[in-house]
Amino acid sequence: MKRINISISESALKELDNLSSQLNLTRSKFIIKLIELYKSNLEKKKKEEERKKKIIEAIKIQDKLSSISCNWDGVSEIRKWREFKK
Repeated sequence: MKRINISISESALKELDNLSSQLNLTRSKFIIKLIELYKSNLEKKKKEEERKKKIIEAIKIQDKLSSISCNWDGVSEIRKWREFKK
């Protein structure tokens, strides 16, 4: 494991010590946990952004198909086929 030195304000150090003691962790282990949590949150945010982009693209495709279909009502069509199967 590598050792590093950082500069931190007194108030931030007090907060670090307070939080790490509440969790019964050393400063180092607490900082490592914070890094892991931050990385996890970044990955979740990235996945959410990718999901939003895919949704937007799907909406664009659906809108394009809708404009081509001349007001075709898919819901009515599905209902008609459901009734046909009965």
